[in-house]
Amino acid sequence: MKKLKVQLGYKGTRDYVRKRDNYKCQICGKKKSKGGRELDVRHTDEREGKGFVFQEDHKPETMITLCRKCHLNLPHVRKRMSEGRLEKNRQRNKQGLLE
Repeated sequence: MKKLKVQLGYKGTRDYVRKRDNYKCQICGKKKSKGGRELDVRHTDEREGKGFVFQEDHKPETMITLCRKCHLNLPHVRKRMSEGRLEKNRQRNKQGLLE
């Protein structure tokens, strides 16, 4: 794959990756339906507990197009969602104890 020379910014990179991947999920092959939700663009090299904030982290060669279902079924995404629910429940319990 030829390296992209221009800085696209995050939104431009997402658009580029969707186009490069022919607007379809790279796991299940689902295409975006007309008027439907945009396909997600995900980093393929995401590291546990590390965020992607810097421009150089948004390289097209490290990103992939996924449908929402496949994106949410990635093991590390499911783990984070579960941890988020646990934290939310902890906060609710804490508030309940304070009232």
